[in-house]
Amino acid sequence: MLCLGYPPRCGGQEAEEQRRQRGELTVGQYALYRIGIHRHLGDLDTALAAARRLQPEALPAAQRRARAATDTARTLLDAGDAAAAFAQPSAPRSVFEPKLPPSLP
Repeated sequence: MLCLGYPPRCGGQEAEEQRRQRGELTVGQYALYRIGIHRHLGDLDTALAAARRLQPEALPAAQRRARAATDTARTLLDAGDAAAAFAQPSAPRSVFEPKLPPSLP
């Protein structure tokens, strides 16, 4: 089956997992990058629309979810909505916790 589209829209959960394993961008990652790209281009309405559609739980890592919150807050600040920007959820604690190797006996 040939699947065309931006972002890739076919195959459901299984196809999404296969894309992730191959190192391809997932649908959630496309949405995340759309926020930052449209903000950088000055198209704040499109960036905010992408932020509304983004489901942070679809992002594979805490760092990506933190990036989504940061990019959304920056876009809101650029749009002049400081109250909404500062109401954005903060980064998950796991972003700041170092990954330490297991202790040796």
